[in-house]
Amino acid sequence: MKKDEALKIVTTCAKQYKQNLANQNLLFALSNGEDKMDYIETVFLPQNFMHLTGVVPCNKSLSSVNFYNACINGKLTPALFDMSRDGTTHMKLSVLPQIMNIHKVARMAGDFTENKIKLNTEKIVGNIHACMGFVQALQIQGYFVPNTVLREDIRDIVEKPTRKVLAVFRKAISANRYDECTYVSKNINLTMIKDCIKFAQLMEE
Repeated sequence: MKKDEALKIVTTCAKQYKQNLANQNLLFALSNGEDKMDYIETVFLPQNFMHLTGVVPCNKSLSSVNFYNACINGKLTPALFDMSRDGTTHMKLSVLPQIMNIHKVARMAGDFTENKIKLNTEKIVGNIHACMGFVQALQIQGYFVPNTVLREDIRDIVEKPTRKVLAVFRKAISANRYDECTYVSKNINLTMIKDCIKFAQLMEE
């Protein structure tokens, strides 16, 4: 993949990130065994975007926030970044457009296992084609932030059994309740999910 092609993908996906994820919380409601539920609550910040692309800034003074702003404002150029030497940039960018819709395309989740690939991440959310990795947020207790994108079948990289995504809720970081459901699995009682997850209960207030 040439840098001009990478630039087009990165800038287009930055706009998707801004529209769908930036400064938002996503709550993934998950199955956790028979008649049991669990959840992963995430936060997406502007500085998280660069790590999802796999590109490497040429200038160390270009912060992740400035990188994101350059993408949004149309000021990112091929001279400002490099592709990774191990080929991971190409793999990430090949699925990045899909994963910018993680709030709609996530179907499974689980704890990351290092059996196949070496990577510093903890939770994986995605589908059989593409996944997003999350680590615990350092400054926001209880939340996970995105730190990578993978072109992998999620079933191959998480501890078994894989947990099914039952529903996805979204809200602005500044909001005190989840006011939108962006995905719900077939034959799932959404009211039951809201009642079982303390954060989603806020939708009923």
